[in-house]
Amino acid sequence: MIYARISKDPEGTREGVDRQMEDARTLACSRGWTVVDEFIDNDAPASDMPASGKKRKSREGFDAVIEALQSGRADTVLSWTMDRLTRNARDRLRLFEVCQQAQAFISLVRGPDIDMSTPAGRFIAAILAEIAQHEVEVKADRQRRAARQRAEQGRPPMRRAYGYQADGTPDPHEAPVVRELFSKLLAGATISGLTRWLNDIGETTTTGKAWDRSSVRKLLLSPRYAGMRVYAGEIVGEGDWPAIVSEDVLSAARVLLTDPSRLRDRPARKHLGGGLYRCHCGAKVRVNYTQHRTRVYQCSERAHLSRSADPIDDYVSRVIVERLRRPDVVSLLEDSRNAEHIRQLRSEAHVLRARLDGLAADYADGALTARQVQVATQRITQRLQQIDDELAREGRRSALAAVTASTDPGAMWMSLPVDSQRAVVDALCTVVILTASPGRAPFDPDTVRIDWKN
Repeated sequence: MIYARISKDPEGTREGVDRQMEDARTLACSRGWTVVDEFIDNDAPASDMPASGKKRKSREGFDAVIEALQSGRADTVLSWTMDRLTRNARDRLRLFEVCQQAQAFISLVRGPDIDMSTPAGRFIAAILAEIAQHEVEVKADRQRRAARQRAEQGRPPMRRAYGYQADGTPDPHEAPVVRELFSKLLAGATISGLTRWLNDIGETTTTGKAWDRSSVRKLLLSPRYAGMRVYAGEIVGEGDWPAIVSEDVLSAARVLLTDPSRLRDRPARKHLGGGLYRCHCGAKVRVNYTQHRTRVYQCSERAHLSRSADPIDDYVSRVIVERLRRPDVVSLLEDSRNAEHIRQLRSEAHVLRARLDGLAADYADGALTARQVQVATQRITQRLQQIDDELAREGRRSALAAVTASTDPGAMWMSLPVDSQRAVVDALCTVVILTASPGRAPFDPDTVRIDWKN
């Protein structure tokens, strides 16, 4: 029987395994052998654990080889080289034991015929297998060193990211989709909603697969889209490729997605004020229903507030629409961003990250004690968190540009989904619900206080 394997074939062309099969068939024919089975593992690494750390793909073809030998259907395994047949200790042990028990041969297109029933044959096979294992380890070490060098030079990773072309420039079709993803997230969209949106408009990942929540979340957390280079999970500097989104937008997305309250993707909000408006005591309000199915806002901490929700939402909506239609709305949401201040924040963050990297070297040189390193690390980390929070606030404002750019911002806001409306309200003001006169008195606007943030 013939066995062929290729570690990587992301495009599924099968050219590598086809070449191996062609040469193996030629060898079998020249020797007058009958090929009883052919097994292939395409795009299947043979190492114990791929570099990504994910569970390795199942080698169904290799498992079929083992079964064919055990059942006696074949007495020879014909493969291109030993490293195509086995490259990890677990599978090597399985193959050698089965071949010894079945009195089978291993024949290599680019190597000798090995009689596994003899000690000499098993010795030769073990040497060839160890050489293959050594090549794996050397190759992996070389790849890690090359990847680290690319990172230190600010060059992009080898694998293309969605939104970028192979040469590292923004893709004219995909880059706007990436910007829209960040914009929708910061305007209140959920990961589930963004995943549905991507699949509904026919977008696929770089491997041609449908998007799922995990891949969307990974995209939105990637510093690569802000032009920052990451190696081994850490930001190591600025990349030499154009950013698709600004660093403050990325910071805002990371703050949202790493918030413990969002670890489980919550369903979209149905009402404008639930969890957003404040009770006069300072607590957030929650949505509840009376026995007559009237929606009410109640204090989430004490039983001292219960107000009919619809009149409050109607009033807040009218106020927001009126505010958005005022001539100064652009300055309210956009001009409040200080470009020079943002630049200074980014510069400070880069300096602080460099200082963090230098602490280990100072400790190794004896310039700092372990306690000094611990204190310095804590202070730098706290300041970096403050910078991230401030950049996140600025990024959230920038996500509202679509509203302010509209010819009628008020109408634009009314057309948004509830989650996006809530994001605008949250950026503009704090809505405080006060107590009202008991009974069925008409709604009094003075019982709702709106504190503008700018």
